[in-house]
Amino acid sequence: MKETTGENKLLVQFMFLSVLGGMGMGVAQIAVTLYAVKLGATSSQIGLIGGAQGIGLLFTVLPIGFLVDHVGPRKVFIFGAVASGILYLFFPWANSAQTLCYFVAIVGFFTAFRFIPMSSVFLEFVRSVGSDKAGWQRGSHSFGLVFLGPLFGASISKSLRVIFPAACGVI
Repeated sequence: MKETTGENKLLVQFMFLSVLGGMGMGVAQIAVTLYAVKLGATSSQIGLIGGAQGIGLLFTVLPIGFLVDHVGPRKVFIFGAVASGILYLFFPWANSAQTLCYFVAIVGFFTAFRFIPMSSVFLEFVRSVGSDKAGWQRGSHSFGLVFLGPLFGASISKSLRVIFPAACGVI
């Protein structure tokens, strides 16, 4: 019974981190999109900004997996979280849609530094507790990303009157 309690505690911790990570990405989606509109971006530029993060992911997912194996997931995760946080602080200085797109693409290079270590540690956890718990991390991340993050981002933008630097600080 004690082992089950410990496993449940670890599962709840993974879910909390996954919801929090998803929320950060969801808030960023709303904040960046609203900032692009404020900068006067066209609809095609907004679409490009929305997809720019995937460019960084495309190039970093596999190498980050090898890095996690060699350095360890904790160091890789901390580096990615700190680097992304610092980069988001520079977003308010984007004075055009093109510059904002560059910033989003650069952040994309550091996104894998956060989610690959979390996924690898969670998969190790699933190996010990069984595959019936495999969907919890992805489900909680998706809940933060598509529900709580945009809800929180919209609330921030409404209450702060779309003050983008404040939203970047929250992210």
